Amino acid sequence: MRACYTSYVDGRWQLEVDVTDAEREQAAAGAAQGAVATVTDVPLVVDLDGTLIKSDVLWESLMLLMRDRPWALIRALRWLSGGKASFKAKLVAEVALDPAALPYRDDVLAFVHAARGEGRRVVLATATHQAVADLVAGHLGVFDEVLGTEGQTNLGGATKRHALEQRYGNKGFDYMGDHRRDIPIFAGARSAHLVGASSSVEQAARTHGNVDRVFPRARGGPLLWLRAMRIHQWVKNALLFLPLTLAHRLTDFHDLLRVSIAFVAFGLVASSTYQINDLRDLAADRRHARKRTRALASGDLSIPAGLTLAAVAFVSGFAVALAWLPAAFAGILAGYTVLTLVYSFELKRRLLVDIIALALLYTLRIVAGGAAAGVVVSEWLLAFSLFFFTNLAFLKRYIELRQMLPTAGGKVAGRGYVDTDANMIRSVGPSTGTAAVLVMALYINGAQVQKLYPAAFWLWLIVPILIYWNMRVWFLAERGEVDHDPVVFALRDRVTWAATAAVAVIAVLATIG
Repeated sequence: MRACYTSYVDGRWQLEVDVTDAEREQAAAGAAQGAVATVTDVPLVVDLDGTLIKSDVLWESLMLLMRDRPWALIRALRWLSGGKASFKAKLVAEVALDPAALPYRDDVLAFVHAARGEGRRVVLATATHQAVADLVAGHLGVFDEVLGTEGQTNLGGATKRHALEQRYGNKGFDYMGDHRRDIPIFAGARSAHLVGASSSVEQAARTHGNVDRVFPRARGGPLLWLRAMRIHQWVKNALLFLPLTLAHRLTDFHDLLRVSIAFVAFGLVASSTYQINDLRDLAADRRHARKRTRALASGDLSIPAGLTLAAVAFVSGFAVALAWLPAAFAGILAGYTVLTLVYSFELKRRLLVDIIALALLYTLRIVAGGAAAGVVVSEWLLAFSLFFFTNLAFLKRYIELRQMLPTAGGKVAGRGYVDTDANMIRSVGPSTGTAAVLVMALYINGAQVQKLYPAAFWLWLIVPILIYWNMRVWFLAERGEVDHDPVVFALRDRVTWAATAAVAVIAVLATIG
């Protein structure tokens, strides 16, 4: 017979039974097993947009529509009158979304796989259309059940909570979400897992006292915005200063100020077009070894934020140009913008036309710099620019052909080339660089050079430097040592910097006599 005793607890006497240490250990083990059983019996429900992926399927689909049929976006606006569910159904029917090209969160995927490994039932529940949700689940192969928007029911917010409670009961599921619309679902869940949620969403979710885990937000701030603007590409706009430099007016403060303002205006508009290009090429960039780290492709910057950035940069750039610079500059900037957008949407897929377009885009920078400073750009400079930047455009395509995997038939996705075209580009490309050097030699031999350069014979030293630089960069590309945009490579290449400094010294010697 067990010993019994009484104790006075919380104002009343209680009867307790004495137990052995072994019995206490056995009871603790049983309680632990019960707790495990409870956890594994509770399904883990995972949201898609902003949680499983960094992006939003609706916006991803709209960008695909913009890529394939941009004019259909106008027709898509009319679909909104039928409600969200109808809009999503019609959009799904128009585009073919590749689930492998979506920016998944590695930490969330790891958590989901771990839960599945523990024997838990894992459910994908999303306001995305059911057809897309099924594609994602099929690609990942980790979900036991998939719930999505069907018919006229948009599975989001309180509607999603009601659907989950019908299946699993109140507090009968754990939920992973990120958005303010998920707050009602957090309240109905046993445990809430917040993924990249804002501070206000986290604060609201914590009022329910069931927040279990918080997955961190992606890094933001000014550095992210600058990365999205591809601020390093602004170095190309240094070409705007070339006409002023060659006209020996670089010391004129007012001219230098105008070109500096033009540099900023051109950079802002160029960054705007970069955003549009990146939004159009999201799927392709995510399959690229280097481009997948871009702010939009990686999902660090949302698609709406990218569109906003494009609009603000575009308006700001033209506002600066119209307010401070000659009308001719604004006209050239408008032409650059149109050519860039046509290139992004069409010309980049055309054999050789894309090369010519890229060379023109560089040359337009020089023409724009002349317009900003009031300097007439010579035919010699235009000819040199077209040949030199055609050479760089060929080099860029050659590098891409070496890196990009061909599709069926050997065709490179998104380009007008096949894998065997690399040999032809390798033959033709360096010759255009040589043509640029020839233009330079003919210019030095001209009578007009003597007016600007009293000791013009020094300029002949530039010719071998150009020949060396051009052939060297092609040799390095053939070896696979130039693995990205040749302009970006040049910025990081010490030999290029040394060659540039040598050319500058030679130009000074030719000027001072």
